[in-house]
Amino acid sequence: MSWYKKETFGAFWEKGYRDSSLSSMGGPSFEVAEIAPALPRGAKVLDLGCGEGRNSFFLAQRGCEVTSVDRSEAGILKLASLSDRFNLNIQTHVADIASFKIDSSYDLVMAHGVLYYLENHIWRDLLNKVKEATRPGGFNIFTVFIYNEEIPCGEEIASAHYLGSFSPNELKRFYSDWINHRFDQYVKWDSHPGMSIHVHPIEKLVAQKPLQTFSRNEIKVGNDLPRSIFDRINMGMKEYDLVQLTGNPGWVEEISFSGPQMGANKIIDESYQMSLWYFGKSMIYLVNGEVTGKSLLSMPAVHLKVQ
Repeated sequence: MSWYKKETFGAFWEKGYRDSSLSSMGGPSFEVAEIAPALPRGAKVLDLGCGEGRNSFFLAQRGCEVTSVDRSEAGILKLASLSDRFNLNIQTHVADIASFKIDSSYDLVMAHGVLYYLENHIWRDLLNKVKEATRPGGFNIFTVFIYNEEIPCGEEIASAHYLGSFSPNELKRFYSDWINHRFDQYVKWDSHPGMSIHVHPIEKLVAQKPLQTFSRNEIKVGNDLPRSIFDRINMGMKEYDLVQLTGNPGWVEEISFSGPQMGANKIIDESYQMSLWYFGKSMIYLVNGEVTGKSLLSMPAVHLKVQ
């Protein structure tokens, strides 16, 4: 029996993870280094299946706030020790990535060499949650092994319960609604401490979530107010009095703001509700039921909605 079959999870990497003097998987991935300059200052990063944290460590050194998750206690202990040693902002979790609760939003979510240990429907459910948790403009980076008849799965990978849950191009199709900056298919030979050279057919994806876009629609705003009525609308007029003067508007757009806001008159309003009343090309601004402004539009009124 091969020695790694006796390791936790049947995984060859556990031996290297326990050795504090070794870097079992090498340094940061090149594609992580490529996109690092595009991340905002203090970016939030989620590293799923981080292992001993080669990419987490790199990004934390650049000032990122990193959450690192792996089921390997040995790998997480090594990363936590390095985080303490270098005073880095890395939160570590010993957990199965399939059940880890993603309860924040991130500028980058990545998973290298781990998703194929999950069944197809499980990684799909996970990545749907990852997509949702990624901020607009943020990145997802994944590396998966897709073995085939020409290059079959090696015993050392099978021992760790490789499931072969990806078909060629499946990951790319899954992210067809995002911007794909890199989709590589290649075969890689490498080695790790205590292991001979082995070979992997790889697909690597770097995808960016589109920035929020808006639908822009002209709105039906009814008839214009007679100028004589428009001129009688005064600042501070109450909503009830406004209706008595103008009648009901053709369109109302309301926005409620949570928490205290700088007020229309007072420095702070504990509650703040803005209403825009449209009468054709006449627009009236109300805050908390009082008129704060009025406009005559020279172009059609439009409504913007985040898509």
